[in-house]
Amino acid sequence: MDQSMKPLLPSTKQPRRYLTASDISFFLPNQFNLGTLFCIGSAMQISLCAILPLHYSAIPCATVLLISILTTIKNCFQPQANLFMTDVVPGRTTAQIPSKDGEYGPGPGKGSVVVFHLGIQYNHPLGIFAPHMLKISTKFLAMQQDIIRRKDELGLLAVQNWRGSERSSNNTLLIKYFFKDVESIHRFAQEPLHKEIWAYYNQHNPGHVGVFHETFITKAGGYESMYVNCHPTLLGRGEVKVKSRKDSTENWMGTLVSADTPGLRSFKSRLSKSD
Repeated sequence: MDQSMKPLLPSTKQPRRYLTASDISFFLPNQFNLGTLFCIGSAMQISLCAILPLHYSAIPCATVLLISILTTIKNCFQPQANLFMTDVVPGRTTAQIPSKDGEYGPGPGKGSVVVFHLGIQYNHPLGIFAPHMLKISTKFLAMQQDIIRRKDELGLLAVQNWRGSERSSNNTLLIKYFFKDVESIHRFAQEPLHKEIWAYYNQHNPGHVGVFHETFITKAGGYESMYVNCHPTLLGRGEVKVKSRKDSTENWMGTLVSADTPGLRSFKSRLSKSD
C-alpha cells in the first residue's frame, strides 16, 4: 500500500449498509401535492373531532408537533445525538480505489471507473399508481437488491438513489452506479433481471413511463473527487473486496482517504497533473 494513503473507514467483513430511505419513502413522497396533503390532514382532523370529545381531538396533532419541536431542539444543542450527523466523516476526503490486495496508489486515480445512470420518469398524474408503474418499480427494486448482494461478482463499487427536482412533481428517479470497468457493466447488462425489465417495458410500451440511461467511462487518472464533512456519498461510499497478503483473509475496504494526504491536496494533483 502507498503508505501516504490510508483508509479512513475500518475494513469490514460484510459490505457497509448506510442509512437509506425505505422503498416506500423513496417512491411515495411526491405522489401528492401540498394541497392534497392539507386536505388529507384536514379530513383526518375532522374524523378525530367526530370521534373524540372536542377538547381531546387536538391532542394527537399537538403531540406530534411537540415531539418534532423537542427533537429539533435536542439535535441543535446535542450534536452527538443528531441523526443528520450519522456516518459523517469530518474534514477533507477523496475517493481512491484500492486494488484486490488492499493497496492504494502508487498514484491518485488508480484504475478505471464507469459511471452508469439508470433512471425512470412517471409522466402521469397518478404517479407510481399509473398503469404498469408499480410493476416496473418492483422489478427495478428487485434488480437493485440483487446487484447489491452480488456487488463483488458484478464489479460494483457503489450505488446510490437520487430524485430529480426540476419539476414540482419530482417524478424523475435516478440510480447512480459506479462500476470498476467496462466488462463489469457489460455483465450487468446481461443480467436476467435487467433483461426482464426491458422485456416487460417493450411488451407493454407504456407511453407515460420514461426510462433512460447514461454511461461515462473514465480511464485511470481521469477522475477526482472531494468531500468535506460529508457522510460517504457517491464514489466516496465505494467498497472493494480485498484479500490480505499476510493471512489471505477477505474484507471490504472503502475508497475514502484523506484529501490532505501529500499528492491529493489539490484538484490537479488528484488528477496526477503538476500544479
